[in-house]
Amino acid sequence: MFSDKTKYITIYLGLLSIFFTVSCKKLISVDSPINQLGSDVVYNSDANAISAITGLYSSMSANATSFVGSGTTIFCGLSSDELHNSSSITYDDFFNNTLSSSTSALDLNIWTPAYNYIYQANSIIAGVDHSKTLGSSTRSQVKGEALLIRAFCYFYLVNFFGDVPLVLSTDYQSNAMLVRSPSSKIYEQITEDLQVSQQLLTVTYPGGNRGRINLYTATAFLARVYLYQKDWNNAETQSSSVINSSAYSLVSNPDSVFLSASKEAIWQLIPVPATANTTEGTNFIPGSNTVPNYELTGALLKSFPASDKRKQRWTKTISLAGNSFTYPFKYKARTAAGVAVSEYYVMMRLAEQYLIRAEAKAQKNNLNSAIQDVDKIRQRAGITLLSIITPNISQKALIDSIALERKREFFAEWGHRWFDLKRTDQAHSILGTIKPDWQSTDTLYPIPKPQMLLNSNLVQNPGYN
Repeated sequence: MFSDKTKYITIYLGLLSIFFTVSCKKLISVDSPINQLGSDVVYNSDANAISAITGLYSSMSANATSFVGSGTTIFCGLSSDELHNSSSITYDDFFNNTLSSSTSALDLNIWTPAYNYIYQANSIIAGVDHSKTLGSSTRSQVKGEALLIRAFCYFYLVNFFGDVPLVLSTDYQSNAMLVRSPSSKIYEQITEDLQVSQQLLTVTYPGGNRGRINLYTATAFLARVYLYQKDWNNAETQSSSVINSSAYSLVSNPDSVFLSASKEAIWQLIPVPATANTTEGTNFIPGSNTVPNYELTGALLKSFPASDKRKQRWTKTISLAGNSFTYPFKYKARTAAGVAVSEYYVMMRLAEQYLIRAEAKAQKNNLNSAIQDVDKIRQRAGITLLSIITPNISQKALIDSIALERKREFFAEWGHRWFDLKRTDQAHSILGTIKPDWQSTDTLYPIPKPQMLLNSNLVQNPGYN
C-alpha cells in the first residue's frame, strides 16, 4: 500500500497541520473555512490526491486510542458479555454500564476521532470534486475511498450513540450547531455513500496489498449495513457478490487469519509507524509475568466446544500466583514497535460475509442453504457440522445457531457481539441478568458532555440526564 513510508507520514502530518485538529471544538469551529484553504493546490495532481487519502488512513492507524485503534473492541467487549478488567479499574464504567456524559473516553476515543475522520473525508471529497486536473481513475478511486471511510465512521457512531449530527461538508459555520439526525437518516446516508463507492472503486487494490479500499470492501460493508437494517434480500445479494468473487478465501489455519498476508482479509489497516504491529496485540497480550489488562468472561469461554480451534488458537491462558487468566489471542505480536511486522489490523474479513449470508437466508427460511454457509465457519473451527447433527433444524433454532457462531467467531473483534445483541433486541434479556446496574437505556452510550456544552442543539440520550 505505502511504498514510500516517509512521504506517507510527511503528507499525513502536513495535511493535519493545514486542515485538521485534534479537538472537536476546533473540528467544528476553525479559524477560516476549510474549503478556502487551497484545495486546488492539494488536489492539483494525482500524486497529491493519493497522498491526501493515504494520509487519512495514516490518521486512523496512528491514533491507537481511538475507536479505530482497539477502542471499539475494548469498549464493546466490556459493555457486553465478552470482557472484564483483570487488574485495574480502567473503563470499568463500560463494564458496569455506569457510563455518564462525563466519561472522557466517549469524547476522546470515539466522538472526536470519528468526526475528525469524517471531516477529513469530507475535505477530500470536496477537493476531488472541485479539481479540474485529476485523472479520471484517481478521481474515482480517491473519492470512493473517502466515501467508504465516511460511511464506516457513521456506522460506528450510530451504533454507539443512536441519532448523531450528519456532517457532509467542511462548512464550519453550519456544522457547529447541527442537531442530531435520526438513525434512519444516518443509515440512508451510509447506504448511499457505499453504493456510490461501489460505482467508483475497482476490484484491484491500489498499492498491491489490502490496506486501501477496493470494490469488494464497499460491497462487504454494504452487506453488513443491509443486515443491520433487516434487508435480507440485499444482504444476501451483497455478501454473495463478495463470496462468489473468488478474491478471498477462508484460511484453514485460524492462526493465519490476522496475518498481514491473510487471504481472508477484505480490508486491513497498515501499522503506523511502519515498524509496528497492532494495538490490539499490545492491549490484550500481557508482558512477562504480568496480569493481562482484559480477561475473557467465563460465559464466553463456556460457549465453545472443547474441540473448537477458535478457543484453542484465539485465546490464551496464563497462571500467576495461583490464578488463571484467559485473554484474547487473535493477534500474536504483543510489542507494537521494534519487532518484525507480521500482522495488520483486520477491519473486515470473509467469515463475516458467510455469516451475513447465512442469517439473511435463514430469515428468508432458506434453511438448507443457510446451513451450508454456517458449516463453512464450523468446518474451519473443527466442530461438528450442523448438516450432520441437526439437518432438520427449525428456522428459529438455526437463527440462534448463527448468532452463537457469530459470538464465537467475532469475540473481541470490532464490537460485533455488542452490536449483535442490540440489533437483535437481546441486550436487555441477556445483559440484564448478569449486570446488576443494567438498564434498558444502556444500549446507547451518552452524548459526551463536552459536545453538549459546545452545541446547545444536542439533546442527551434517555437515561443520562
